[in-house]
Amino acid sequence: ERKLIEGGRIRLENVYFETNSAQLLPESETTLNEVGAVLEKFRDLRIEVEGHTDTRGRAAYNMKLSQERSESVRRYLLDRFRLEPENVLAVGYGETRPETKERNDEELLRNRRVELRVLNPEALSRGVEVEKK
Repeated sequence: ERKLIEGGRIRLENVYFETNSAQLLPESETTLNEVGAVLEKFRDLRIEVEGHTDTRGRAAYNMKLSQERSESVRRYLLDRFRLEPENVLAVGYGETRPETKERNDEELLRNRRVELRVLNPEALSRGVEVEKK
């Protein structure tokens, strides 16, 4: 919650998909449930669910896969939490926004990610009590 409020962007750690698929794996549920609970607190918040891939495979395939994965996360959140569908957008960026140079397997993994980006930061109330961890 703090990262979302302070930075307007969060990387969703521990969100996993079946290989070459947009099917979410069960171990993703904890993270997605935590995120969904936070998003419910900010009903007017507009967010973009960003899907990203590494550079393995063809660029067109990676773009399609990242879009499908971002849509899977969006669907999960909308199906389980009281969120306005028009406030949750899904966008796939494929391999166009790498986080690392992919010099090793760990860097490839870092580039395969889902992030949430706030589109209207003014909806984030700075006075909200943030849970300490």
